[in-house]
Amino acid sequence: MKKILITGANSYIGTSFEKYIAQFGDKYQVDTLDMIGDDWKKFDFGGYDTVYHVAGIAHSDNGKISKEKAKLYYEVNTKLTIRTAMKAKKAGVKQFIFMSSAIVYGDSAPIGKMKMITRDTPASPANCYGDSKVKAEKGLRRLEDDRFKVVILRPPMIYGMGSKGNYPLMSKLAQKMPVFPYVKNCRSMLYIENLCEFVRLMIENEESGTFWPQNSEYSNTSELVHMIGETHGKNVHLIKGFEWALKFLGVFTGIVDKAFGNLAYTQSLSKYKEDYRVADLKKSIALTEGISDSKKSDPKKALMLTSVASMIDQFNIPNIELLQSLGYRVDVIANFEDPGTITFERGEELKQKLVSMGVKVTHVAIPRILDPKSIFSAYRSVKKTINKDKYDLIHCHSPIGGAICRLAAIKARRNGTKVIYTAHGFHFYDGAPKKNWLIYYPVEKFCSRFTDVLITINNEDYKRAKAKFHALKTVYIPGIGINIDKFANVHIDRSAKRSELGITGNDIMILSVGELNENKNHSTIIKALGQINDKRIHYCIAGKGNLEQYLKDIAERNNVNLHLLGFRSDVEELYKCADIYVLPSIREGLNVSLMEAMASGLPCVASRIRGNCDLICSGKGGYLCRPTNIEGYVNKITTLIANDHIRKTMGEYNHSAIVDYSQEKVNSLIYSIYKNIHD
Repeated sequence: MKKILITGANSYIGTSFEKYIAQFGDKYQVDTLDMIGDDWKKFDFGGYDTVYHVAGIAHSDNGKISKEKAKLYYEVNTKLTIRTAMKAKKAGVKQFIFMSSAIVYGDSAPIGKMKMITRDTPASPANCYGDSKVKAEKGLRRLEDDRFKVVILRPPMIYGMGSKGNYPLMSKLAQKMPVFPYVKNCRSMLYIENLCEFVRLMIENEESGTFWPQNSEYSNTSELVHMIGETHGKNVHLIKGFEWALKFLGVFTGIVDKAFGNLAYTQSLSKYKEDYRVADLKKSIALTEGISDSKKSDPKKALMLTSVASMIDQFNIPNIELLQSLGYRVDVIANFEDPGTITFERGEELKQKLVSMGVKVTHVAIPRILDPKSIFSAYRSVKKTINKDKYDLIHCHSPIGGAICRLAAIKARRNGTKVIYTAHGFHFYDGAPKKNWLIYYPVEKFCSRFTDVLITINNEDYKRAKAKFHALKTVYIPGIGINIDKFANVHIDRSAKRSELGITGNDIMILSVGELNENKNHSTIIKALGQINDKRIHYCIAGKGNLEQYLKDIAERNNVNLHLLGFRSDVEELYKCADIYVLPSIREGLNVSLMEAMASGLPCVASRIRGNCDLICSGKGGYLCRPTNIEGYVNKITTLIANDHIRKTMGEYNHSAIVDYSQEKVNSLIYSIYKNIHD
């Protein structure tokens, strides 16, 4: 197995490579490291075969730039690159791959003038962005030796599903404009999966040197717009005779030459001993535009089903986007009238968002309780939709919704539909009530017979499902994934935000995020805080539910400062305001709010149940207590209140530990399941 570290989180190229390489299974292990701030310096590079460095600031300026921006180019593109390579070399990494750019050769030639790059063409950057890349290349070459190989990639314009830059603009024009000027030009381009395969070959073959990957075909800007239009069933007419006007405009703005100018590599320069072009130009355009089948009128279809709309809002938007990137037309079924943990208004906003994404939305009143009449009604509605729309893939969630969907899809599955079920925490677990085992266990075991892939999100569920159930494939995925940067890099006026919540001075803010229901067990914390009897403590709960008045009454009897904050859209700011996070739940799968709190750098006191035990290392990132053990919570919360150093140390530990649960890693695993489901 090759171990690869991508230095630069959330980049288009890095994320695309991680998704692409997932198709090779256990042959490669890929980790991602955030390079913002100084935390990366503490990360151990030891054990990695390759560091793929994609961190950098892209060129986005068309005119003069400030001295501050110019300095930033050199700080990030040059100095950070060299420092990263030095750290990698010191740790014994064998290979360092650097994303340079064709920009090292300067700007595109204007309309009418050819610029063809050969192996002998010297680097001649026209701006500080290109110069920062050249200086980084020189610094890397000085580090290279027999034990530390350096690969420098100088790709031309990169494009693909979700890419930025000029391509999305051309796509919009192709879909909206009936005519477009024809200009004769020649440009090298590189489809993202062609790049990913090239990088894989660099790693596999342990290469070193400078390389110039590109598509096997050159592109003409006008013909490219026409081709994109054809992909969407539109005929964009190319009109000649506008070159003179564009040349005139090019005198005043560099945008014209950037779009219509000439910049290409000779094909011999980009030749490699193995073929890395997984898609030709026509196919790559179709894939980029989200149309992977040649029959545009008959795309692949997928259904995403959850009991309530809040599960779509909070967990499944990334999954829908992954399916769309693979060429699926996606439909959604959920209860939008009783949308779960979000407000009705938020549910309506979600509908509009899904529609704008090209998703068909269907409301079905899927119950969350065992009501036979409601269950049968929902079953009939779901079955009717499945039989009518003939989906290629179905991904369902939640115990009742998942059972309804899998039973409704039995016939469709015989005809080739693949069914994925994500168990967000079985209702039966070690220590669960007997009625849960009597009702939910046999239902889940029976429905597993009609499941192609059963996804579990904690180790206890995975082991049980793997040993006892009948799904064709059972996998463990660490939750739904969280955007670690979103919670780690929050900048707020903490004092002002706390004051807004009614918390000032030396007050201690203890936070919980979750529904106000019996399972979340907030009453145990309120009773524990009553015993601590410290007026500085304020207990804030973000969430809504039917126990609001009940919790208020308990707080009043126990003389506790309780703040019920309702549904919030600023939870990342609440985490930054808090001193301690508590999660006393009786049952969890793999709690998202606990992961968010860890990413925010908070010490956590949580119930000792499955899922929580996967996340919290007791004594290092916080403490685990029996769910209803009031004395346990009293002791652990008191310990944290009394010691700022312990809180800080535990928060730092949690921030490091949560990396394995990042959205990038989870998305990569889900992407692999979606991509290979029909194999």
